[in-house]
Amino acid sequence: MERPPKDSPYQLIVEGPDDLFFFGEFQTQLLKAGLIPDRAYITELGGKDQTLELRKFLSGLIPRSKPVLGIGLIRDADHDPAATFTSVQSVLRQVDGLSVPTVIGKFKVDAARNLRVGVLIIPPDRPGIRETVCLDALAEHPIGPCVDAFVDCVSETGSIPYFENKPDYFKDKGRLLAYLAAQEHTDYRIGIALARGFIPWDHTAFDSFVRFFQGLTAGRGV
Repeated sequence: MERPPKDSPYQLIVEGPDDLFFFGEFQTQLLKAGLIPDRAYITELGGKDQTLELRKFLSGLIPRSKPVLGIGLIRDADHDPAATFTSVQSVLRQVDGLSVPTVIGKFKVDAARNLRVGVLIIPPDRPGIRETVCLDALAEHPIGPCVDAFVDCVSETGSIPYFENKPDYFKDKGRLLAYLAAQEHTDYRIGIALARGFIPWDHTAFDSFVRFFQGLTAGRGV
């Protein structure tokens, strides 16, 4: 995965290393297709609940000698997309010099600083995680019922603590891994699956991702 310079004018902040690789591959596909003009530098914070690290990182972007033109943050919706968005807004308000977006997936532009800031919650309209959206893109795949039957069967045995007392969307990670296990040259890293075409990046399920990268790197649709 090719990465731009660390002082790129476009900065994307994600939760963890798997997200970094996935979204790095996703923007590679967008660049190849001519849908974005440049790459964003992607930083991962090491997990979901890294509020202090996020605030420190954002505070360090503003005084840089090379100006930042776009800042994007991507977070899983988990149980409540609105609550997750509100939480990220709260962190942004603590950083001097940053505009705070008011709509999920839309960028707030500070004309004086020539800086746009956006937050994408995935999925934006219901509980879920990154794997939830990947499964949306695979909804018509013939092995979908087989995957569902496998995960449901495993869950019903009660022998796997991973599935106990978890919301339904939590099983989406297991569903996607079961799908990947059936592919040639099995690899459980979702970014690799995207690069190999096992997950169709150009499916309409990823339209919000495409628009977000376009807003970040080109200012389109902000």
